[in-house]
Amino acid sequence: MKRQEEKEQARQAREDQREQEKMEKEIREARAKIEKGRRHFASTL
Repeated sequence: MKRQEEKEQARQAREDQREQEKMEKEIREARAKIEKGRRHFASTL
């Protein structure tokens, strides 16, 4: 029983890590998109 719990905890930790990495990637992409728009806007002024 203990072994099964350890496997479940490890699986959950990996899932949490993947979710965090996905969110960080989305944030980086959003920031890049904002910066691109900001540069475009600044160059049109």
